[in-house]
Amino acid sequence: MAVLAQNGVRASLVQGTATELPFEDHFFQIVVAVSALEFIDDLEKTCHEVKRVLEPGGSFIVVTPGYSPILDLCVRMMTGASPKHDFQNRRQRVLPWLYREFVVNQRVDYPSFAHGARLYTALGLGVPTKK
Repeated sequence: MAVLAQNGVRASLVQGTATELPFEDHFFQIVVAVSALEFIDDLEKTCHEVKRVLEPGGSFIVVTPGYSPILDLCVRMMTGASPKHDFQNRRQRVLPWLYREFVVNQRVDYPSFAHGARLYTALGLGVPTKK
């Protein structure tokens, strides 16, 4: 916090959950979620909360891991961790929910392997305009 203050940034630490964000409507210009959404069970409510706290024209920046049985095997061999156990089926649900709830302004897959396999997908999202 001291480093932020030295650079003219006012910040405060707030505790909450993604499904009940403790902020007023249209509070943020940008919401960032890095390797977080794949741990959330209620993506629908989370998406609605993010849209609620974003100001009109705001952006939702997301980085989320990909899903591939081959990559999961590599992770298990290198770390001993089980992505299937850690994420259950949530990784496969993140992108479809985001595509349904937001407008995709930019997408970057990293790295991009053959057959669409990727370690991570980064998205720059916007809130759709109501008609």
